[in-house]
Amino acid sequence: RGGAPAGARLAPGAKRRVVVQLRAPSQPTASHAVSLLLLYRGAGGATREWRTRVECRVAALLAVTTRVLDPYHGLVALGLRNALTSADAALARLEVTRVRAAVGARHRGAALLAPEHGLAAVRAAGEETAGSRVRLESGQSQEVCVRIGAPDHADGGDGADWTLVEGEMPPDWPLPVPEEDPERIEWGRRRLVIGVAWRANIVGKDGMVHSLLGESFVPDPFVAAGLHVAGLKLGFSLATPGGVASPIPTGDDDNDATPPPVYVSVVPLSPIEHDFASRSLCEFPVTLVVRNECARARMAEVELRMKPKVREPAVPPHPPPRQQWWLARECVRVRVPPRDTVEIRLMVRVSQPSAYDLLGPQMACVVRMEGDEGYGGAESGKGRSLRVPPAMAVVYAAYGGEKD
Repeated sequence: RGGAPAGARLAPGAKRRVVVQLRAPSQPTASHAVSLLLLYRGAGGATREWRTRVECRVAALLAVTTRVLDPYHGLVALGLRNALTSADAALARLEVTRVRAAVGARHRGAALLAPEHGLAAVRAAGEETAGSRVRLESGQSQEVCVRIGAPDHADGGDGADWTLVEGEMPPDWPLPVPEEDPERIEWGRRRLVIGVAWRANIVGKDGMVHSLLGESFVPDPFVAAGLHVAGLKLGFSLATPGGVASPIPTGDDDNDATPPPVYVSVVPLSPIEHDFASRSLCEFPVTLVVRNECARARMAEVELRMKPKVREPAVPPHPPPRQQWWLARECVRVRVPPRDTVEIRLMVRVSQPSAYDLLGPQMACVVRMEGDEGYGGAESGKGRSLRVPPAMAVVYAAYGGEKD
């Protein structure tokens, strides 16, 4: 982006130093070329131009990683690390100023994501974290827990950002465009991006002091793990910045080779304590959250069926390993309205204390959209398969209600 420095008049023989701030690429690279064009006008009004090309090495200052803690409540752990070491600079001090959740859609013919406001918000996970500051020296790292969800308009604002430090912020950078196969781009699909803004003071080996502002982006960690945040409505954007309706992508409802527009997440389980001496079977609930993001506003019928690990009966004297858990109901069917969420409560039964890997590949999930073959029928018909995320349950043994 061009700009004219204020008071840039030069008398004959005078010199002036102009500092140009550039936005670096989002990915580190050993060589990055930047073309600069300088326009100047002489005393007689004649305009001249001077072109140059600057080669630079792009290195990451702040490395950000994500780890999903609780998909139902939108809890994410952000791993922040100052990527500069003492070998790179004499001093590199970095401070995180803001964390934001941005939502954008990529429309046909557009090179950038079109941002949409008021769809997602990021907050500190706890009160003790809300007032903390994140400062990292060279090579230091820290983990911060944040919660991502729908904005709380009752607070008097959209609350989309978590501001750690008041002061100068970087501009609203264009959201990074994900690398995709051109033949498989879902035009109009909203995408969640987490942006971590920072400011850095760097003293180079040559004694030069640099003050930098920047923002590091990370893609949606929930989509990467096949999960969905309850209450976060993304789906498809139907309006482009020019006001023209973006076409509904083919394959959202009609192509059997693509996943259905339905998302399933599992509410994490707390440790369970049961007295197996008084009751041989321990029964506890597991809650699944199912959301229908059908862009054509069609009802979704979701069928969950347990697939036993062992189908043949035990044959003495050496029976094969038996499955350790089962459901009270082998098959469950629910209907989910468009743009709505339904919770499914499955009752799990176990016969001994242990750590159980529930659901996952042992659950067959079939989705039939309204109008598909088999929709609303008593028998299982044609449908599209959906992966159910696994859940971990830890069951302890209690004796007579007394704890050690």
